[in-house]
Amino acid sequence: MSASNYWTLFRLSASGRAIPKPMLSAKSFFQQQFSEAQDTRSIQIRLFNLSQSSDQTTAQLALLCLRCYISYQIVSTCLRLVERFGDRYSFNLTDILPFVLDDQGRTEFRKTLSFEILRTFQPDKGSLSTWTARFVQQRPDLTRFFAQQGLLLVSNWALLNDTSEKQLCRILSEVYLLSPREIDRAIALLNAYHSVYRNDPSRAGRCIPPSIAQLQKIAQHLSSSDSPDVLMSRLNRLGNYVRQYRVWCRRGAALTCPIDSVMLQPVEIEKQVCPLETRFLRRYRQALITELDRAIINVLTARMQKVSSQDFLLSLHALYCGKQTMRAIAVQLGLPGQYRVVRLVQLAKLRSTIQAELIDRLKPRLAPFLPVASIDLDRILQDELEPLFNLDAQYLQTPIAYRSSESRSLFTLRMEHCVEKLFTERRTLQATMAQAG
Repeated sequence: MSASNYWTLFRLSASGRAIPKPMLSAKSFFQQQFSEAQDTRSIQIRLFNLSQSSDQTTAQLALLCLRCYISYQIVSTCLRLVERFGDRYSFNLTDILPFVLDDQGRTEFRKTLSFEILRTFQPDKGSLSTWTARFVQQRPDLTRFFAQQGLLLVSNWALLNDTSEKQLCRILSEVYLLSPREIDRAIALLNAYHSVYRNDPSRAGRCIPPSIAQLQKIAQHLSSSDSPDVLMSRLNRLGNYVRQYRVWCRRGAALTCPIDSVMLQPVEIEKQVCPLETRFLRRYRQALITELDRAIINVLTARMQKVSSQDFLLSLHALYCGKQTMRAIAVQLGLPGQYRVVRLVQLAKLRSTIQAELIDRLKPRLAPFLPVASIDLDRILQDELEPLFNLDAQYLQTPIAYRSSESRSLFTLRMEHCVEKLFTERRTLQATMAQAG
């Protein structure tokens, strides 16, 4: 860590860029206080103590040094967010800095993020860099922007930890339209997760991935023979259901509701969506899964009648359900190269056809519930659905070793479900015909 971070303040320019400005008074003060090299923690504790000094000048200069350091950490945190999520969720550094980089170096800074960070920071309980990163990621304006982009900066484990049995039941039944049996299994898994995860003293309030020991205890609660890997996969899938639901809710709230209503805590959907839009959004969520599955099944069935149905279905099953590469699929099917698999499945055309059919299916179901009759429903559906299909393309283009289950869109999840359904039906039919023959 460079000492200059304690006397260089990053300020927001009119174009949304972070511009470093050396603060000479902070530099002189810092060099007087720390003539010899010290570790980061010692420096921050001393500066924090000096900021409580009865001498106003000393206190202000110590605060300025800390504010400079915080501005550096804010920019660093934003850079990490852009590097990790920017391409996938279509935002860059200039999009998010205005939400958090608001300290211009003035003596009065009570309305800035830096003030809130310093007001709540406790040097003996953690580092200032970690505390700053947490405040940046939980900034209401920023989380609202991320939600509009389809991004929720909460781990699956935190989502599941904060989801009640009643909430999950409603999400899975009303939004995802799962069967009663599937819902019962999911609720049993959630309850077992809560029993083990919430009561583990080693967690210390942090929502980190469950350990092997915790997963084994969850299996015991369920009287299940599932391996830790299988349970981890099931929990992740459950978390993804909740995640997608929360994103939908926050997108709804972002349409016309005040910023202050968009919070990280789980709240009822009726409280998040403005009254005029509630019925339309509920209808949209209920219709989406049903019509998406129907659109996928119809398009895949039609394609199977035009191309080599066996190879086409095997390729999609290996790609979505088997998590195999195009190259591996080509070898499995005895094709000369992966280019033949690309030609066979034609994923871009497949997505486009499914999206067009889905929009045609949704329009008559949703038109009667539009809050304003003059709204362009085609454009709304196009804007809402486009990220689901784009994320599927990005997910499949990501090397398998680096794929995250959290990066799968709803379309990817339903493709897995529908392809598995068609694949199972085909195998059952073949087995029946073989027995009859």
